[in-house]
Amino acid sequence: MILKFNKINITPYIGELTIDSSLMDIYKTINFTLPFKYIKENSLKEGMKVSLEDGREKFFEGICLKYDDENNDVGKFMCVNYMWYLTVYEETFQINGSAKEAINKVVNAFDSSLEIQIESSEFNIKINKIYYETSLESIIKDILSQVTATSSNKY
Repeated sequence: MILKFNKINITPYIGELTIDSSLMDIYKTINFTLPFKYIKENSLKEGMKVSLEDGREKFFEGICLKYDDENNDVGKFMCVNYMWYLTVYEETFQINGSAKEAINKVVNAFDSSLEIQIESSEFNIKINKIYYETSLESIIKDILSQVTATSSNKY
């Protein structure tokens, strides 16, 4: 298994690795420590992507949510999976375009390197709405419900 932080293999430098999950809160966390010198050299910080993989499959993919540098020798990190993050990260959006454009706008606010490929013409419906401090998950669900309401397919 390889643990990557901001696409950098940090596996050889990890100390005190723990992986926890909770069905109640629908999240998975990875906690670990790294030498402070290594953190500084690679500019590792909150908000960066973290993944645990074996080369073929990703067992965890998420972001660093907390960083604690109380100790001058080691930094402690807590990372959470994307699904949980999407449910709690709130944003304000004005959507005025197709459902396809709206979904990509929301996804790009979360991660600008992602682009959702939507081929169905059902996603060409116009969305004209303001979402005020709404979780990204809720915005996507609302857009999908509007597409479902105007089509014969359930999304």
